Amino acid sequence: MKKWGKFGILVLCFCGINQYGFTANEKLFAETVKYVQQKSCQTGIDKYTQYCSNYLKKNQNLSPEELQNLATIADCIHFMELTKKIRPTPDTTAWFFESKDRLHTFVHLVTKQDSLRKCFAIIDEIRIHDPSESGKYYALVLALSVVMDSRSSHIHSQTGMDVPKSNNNPIDRYNYFKTLYAKSRAKINYKKLTARDLCFVVFTPVPISELEWAYKNIHTSLSGWKTKIYSRVDYDHDRLEKSQYSWRAGPYTLKSIEKEGGICVDQAYFALITARAYGIPAIYFHGSGKSGNHAWFGFMTAPGKWELDVGRYLNSGYATGFSIDPQTNRQMTDHDVKYMCEKSLRSSTFEQATAYTALAEVLKKVDQKNALYCAKKARTALKRLLKPWEIEQEILIEQKKYKALYALFLQKKSTFRKYPDILAKTAKEIGSILRKNGFSKEADQIMKKLKTTIHSDRDDLDRDLKLDRVKQIAASGDNKKARKELEKILKDERDEANKLYSTIGYYLKFTKKTGQTHEAVRFLKGYISRLASETENISAGTIRNAYSFLITAYENDGQKDKAEKLKHKNYSNM
Repeated sequence: MKKWGKFGILVLCFCGINQYGFTANEKLFAETVKYVQQKSCQTGIDKYTQYCSNYLKKNQNLSPEELQNLATIADCIHFMELTKKIRPTPDTTAWFFESKDRLHTFVHLVTKQDSLRKCFAIIDEIRIHDPSESGKYYALVLALSVVMDSRSSHIHSQTGMDVPKSNNNPIDRYNYFKTLYAKSRAKINYKKLTARDLCFVVFTPVPISELEWAYKNIHTSLSGWKTKIYSRVDYDHDRLEKSQYSWRAGPYTLKSIEKEGGICVDQAYFALITARAYGIPAIYFHGSGKSGNHAWFGFMTAPGKWELDVGRYLNSGYATGFSIDPQTNRQMTDHDVKYMCEKSLRSSTFEQATAYTALAEVLKKVDQKNALYCAKKARTALKRLLKPWEIEQEILIEQKKYKALYALFLQKKSTFRKYPDILAKTAKEIGSILRKNGFSKEADQIMKKLKTTIHSDRDDLDRDLKLDRVKQIAASGDNKKARKELEKILKDERDEANKLYSTIGYYLKFTKKTGQTHEAVRFLKGYISRLASETENISAGTIRNAYSFLITAYENDGQKDKAEKLKHKNYSNM
């Protein structure tokens, strides 16, 4: 037997290495299951990781079969990392390892935000409920587990008080969607959907009866969700004129919405739930533009293709649509979905790139040389796969290779130019690290280069960059200059008033923290006065909100009497 120095005898024959040196999955899986059940995951992790490291040290020119075998070992490592503290039942553990694809899908789907304990419980419940076919519909099972592992909130907050409660039962959802897909009733073929796609189907915080109503009463082709369903709900202009933004027409049901009509939030909600009732991945969006706040929706038209602008006012400056990721319960945007639609992510090299990425991920703590090699191989195979870039960035930061980090950003800027949100996030992360470690010139260069990637329709990103600059000025100790820069942003973008709420909120907090409340009152009085004089372009709601900021400014400055007087004037005369 060969020896691996201090690691000792090559004991990884337990992996089932065949005559060519490849891993037999059956033996590997059986051994991994033992580690999980015997609560010795760390032992398995160490052995498997060391094996991958040594294999790459001896041979980096991997054949496709070698690469996939090592990637499968990486999936086993990942599973043991996940189950070190929280183990599924023995039968559910075995269920995962019945299929290489099932294991791979789970370890690449689950996130830090998911509750593993609840995920495993849901999988166990469905597996027991449907022992014969839960494996066939594993993508649906996994999607339900990562979506229903946390308490679901409603789609939006303007539903009124009479909202029918969902029983939040995974079995009910599983039965409904399994039947829908099994009997070919869905508008998109189940086999074409990934577990991640299905997350945007199964999140339906409504009674099953609502889904059944949609299936019984909505009859259209897939394209109908682009042309018919949103506008099927008549717009209630009277509600808007009376500023009645919340539902007041009885139970908030699809039937009631169709009968009574509604405003944009109701139209988007109706389109969303009816689409998901037909097994179509769909997303509810909201955003701010020149016409105020608005809601619209998007849906999948084909695998990897989404229509994201149904009901959106395309010429009113709605730069970004915001939503909640049904899996993580964190904010996501329509720009995130556009990246999900990146054509190259469905190319023939995707499998190779994700295999190298999986290896880079498990090696980054113990063998950074080979981890970097694998990350770069992944980037070469599929340049717009994001994860290997993130792994390389993480390693370079740990190694304190700041010039290499700067060079990495320049490469990423060239590759992800069409995705400015990704570049903005990277620029902030790398710029902050460089600035903290004495590379301010390079950090400034990164921000300048980032600006060249931001088009005029992304005023939100441009504003974020300006705010970052303000924060840098404040961090240097020049609070007066920082305040004036904030005021310049607000004045320059006064015609985008609906989009400036968060900026004004930051301005109020900053001036209060830095003792500039008197200056804030003086500025906002003039600013809001000019807004009010532009009634032709600015809505009454915007002016009302603007006055609420002035009230806060008065309160911050200790002028309680003026704040109370303005409250009365504001709400009794608008």
